[in-house]
Amino acid sequence: MLVALSIVMMAVSLLLPQTVLVMQERKNIQIRYKAFVLLKREAALYMYENGAKRPQEKVVNGNVYYTYWG
Repeated sequence: MLVALSIVMMAVSLLLPQTVLVMQERKNIQIRYKAFVLLKREAALYMYENGAKRPQEKVVNGNVYYTYWG
Protein backbone atom coordinates (compact mmCIF):
# COMPACT_ATOMS: atom_id res chain seq x y z
CA MET A 1 0.00 0.00 0.00
CA LEU A 2 2.76 2.43 0.91
CA VAL A 3 4.69 1.57 -2.25
CA ALA A 4 1.61 2.16 -4.40
CA LEU A 5 1.01 5.51 -2.72
CA SER A 6 4.59 6.62 -3.29
CA ILE A 7 4.40 5.58 -6.96
CA VAL A 8 1.18 7.58 -7.39
CA MET A 9 2.77 10.60 -5.70
CA MET A 10 5.82 10.39 -8.00
CA ALA A 11 3.58 10.15 -11.07
CA VAL A 12 1.56 13.18 -9.97
CA SER A 13 4.71 15.19 -9.25
CA LEU A 14 6.00 14.41 -12.75
CA LEU A 15 2.72 15.10 -14.57
CA LEU A 16 1.48 18.16 -12.69
CA PRO A 17 4.19 20.60 -13.88
CA GLN A 18 3.56 19.52 -17.48
CA THR A 19 -0.16 20.20 -17.05
CA VAL A 20 0.56 23.67 -15.67
CA LEU A 21 2.90 24.42 -18.60
CA VAL A 22 0.27 23.32 -21.13
CA MET A 23 -2.36 25.53 -19.48
CA GLN A 24 0.02 28.53 -19.51
CA GLU A 25 0.87 27.94 -23.18
CA ARG A 26 -2.83 27.83 -24.12
CA LYS A 27 -3.41 31.09 -22.26
CA ASN A 28 -0.44 32.71 -24.05
CA ILE A 29 -1.77 31.55 -27.43
CA GLN A 30 -5.19 33.04 -26.64
CA ILE A 31 -3.63 36.36 -25.58
CA ARG A 32 -1.45 36.49 -28.71
CA TYR A 33 -4.48 35.75 -30.90
CA LYS A 34 -6.52 38.54 -29.28
CA ALA A 35 -3.62 40.98 -29.76
CA PHE A 36 -3.25 39.90 -33.40
CA VAL A 37 -6.97 40.40 -34.10
CA LEU A 38 -6.84 43.86 -32.49
CA LEU A 39 -3.77 44.85 -34.51
CA LYS A 40 -5.32 43.54 -37.74
CA ARG A 41 -8.46 45.57 -37.11
CA GLU A 42 -6.48 48.74 -36.39
CA ALA A 43 -4.35 48.25 -39.52
CA ALA A 44 -7.48 47.82 -41.66
CA LEU A 45 -9.01 50.97 -40.19
CA TYR A 46 -5.77 52.86 -40.88
CA MET A 47 -5.62 51.67 -44.49
CA TYR A 48 -9.24 52.43 -45.34
CA GLU A 49 -9.84 55.56 -43.28
CA ASN A 50 -6.32 56.88 -43.92
CA GLY A 51 -6.41 59.42 -41.14
CA ALA A 52 -3.96 60.46 -38.46
CA LYS A 53 -3.92 57.83 -35.76
CA ARG A 54 -3.31 58.47 -32.10
CA PRO A 55 -2.01 55.90 -29.64
CA GLN A 56 -4.90 53.79 -28.41
CA GLU A 57 -5.48 51.69 -25.35
CA LYS A 58 -7.96 48.80 -25.36
CA VAL A 59 -8.88 46.44 -22.54
CA VAL A 60 -9.87 42.93 -23.61
CA ASN A 61 -10.76 40.48 -20.83
CA GLY A 62 -8.60 42.31 -18.31
CA ASN A 63 -5.57 42.60 -20.63
CA VAL A 64 -4.51 46.08 -21.76
CA TYR A 65 -3.31 46.45 -25.35
CA TYR A 66 -1.61 49.62 -26.63
CA THR A 67 -1.45 50.56 -30.32
CA TYR A 68 1.18 53.12 -31.35
CA TRP A 69 1.56 54.44 -34.89
CA GLY A 70 4.89 55.72 -36.15
